[in-house]
Amino acid sequence: MSDASKPTTLYHYCSTATFLSIIEEGSIRLSSLMQSNDSREGVELDDALSKYKGIPGIPSHTNFKKKVGEQALIYDVFGFCMSEKPDNLSQWRGYGDDGNGICFGLSTQAIRNLTNTSESGALEFDQVIYDYNHRNQYANFTLLSSINGASIVDLTTSPPTIVENPLLEIKDEAERKEALEMSADQALLKLRFKLKNEAFNDEAEWRLFEIIDRSRFKDTKYFARDNMLVPYHEIVLKPDPPDSTANETPLLCSVILGPKNKTPIDVVQGMLRNKGHKIAASHISRSAASYN
Repeated sequence: MSDASKPTTLYHYCSTATFLSIIEEGSIRLSSLMQSNDSREGVELDDALSKYKGIPGIPSHTNFKKKVGEQALIYDVFGFCMSEKPDNLSQWRGYGDDGNGICFGLSTQAIRNLTNTSESGALEFDQVIYDYNHRNQYANFTLLSSINGASIVDLTTSPPTIVENPLLEIKDEAERKEALEMSADQALLKLRFKLKNEAFNDEAEWRLFEIIDRSRFKDTKYFARDNMLVPYHEIVLKPDPPDSTANETPLLCSVILGPKNKTPIDVVQGMLRNKGHKIAASHISRSAASYN
């Protein structure tokens, strides 16, 4: 997808308490996708891999399944999920506290800026793939690129175009081999969380990803979800620059109150301004959905 066709804003649905916590703490959480409450999370990759038995140049499904399992013991994938759709009834039901919560918009340009300035260099931003044919094609090219040391760059062309991996320019052979192997392993691991069943297509989901080495969990925090502890990392949600002419795109750009949310708009605006987010009242609205 070209930059021109990408959405300018993506939306995260949550409870009112979670939204308040995000604003009060000044951060959003990238939590472990391996401990998602979606039982199908990561399963679509196994289904896609099963289609490639016997294709020349690609190891067997069993070998790749084993490889992905091995990488899951070394790395975790943290993610923050967003949707292209504002004020969507199914999103309110599933993620917005049954309509009592809040949906807030994040600038995709600011998200790209986050990935470009990430200290770890491991922060990525990508669209979830639902289309069956596109999903399998994506898996196929990812597997080939993992073997050949190449990188997928554009899936909008037919067939997708592949360019040489810049890691191939590393002069030291041992260092180059290690870097390529790590890149290939992580490509497979991330692929687990880029594919979803077509039944979820209405979610129009995008994800902010970070691959975490499990041996470096010292900076990781945890929260409780039902009967488990879930690890997460925080991404700073910067307030708007005090100088309105500052050349910096604010991350938080809009707020929609759920169909059942009773908070007055001026209260939301006051709370945001108190924390340095100068969102205009025109960008804070109530859901237009009818939901009792």
